[in-house]
Amino acid sequence: VSTTQTRIEKLAVRYPKFSDVRLQEEADGTVILRGSAPSEADAKLAENMIRLEPGVRRVRNELVYPPPGPERQ
Repeated sequence: VSTTQTRIEKLAVRYPKFSDVRLQEEADGTVILRGSAPSEADAKLAENMIRLEPGVRRVRNELVYPPPGPERQ
């Protein structure tokens, strides 16, 4: 298990909203995020957190999230 994977697992414990995020590491330093996030903002946050990991050169974010709900008037 890679260091990046281990750190993501620890983040999922600390931030339960990332518990459905899985990642795949490529040999060229690309990390692919898969799974689901509660919102678009959370998907972007997960991507940005991964970008800060040592050895990550590129992130491909394939996380899915529900569309925003209707605005309240």
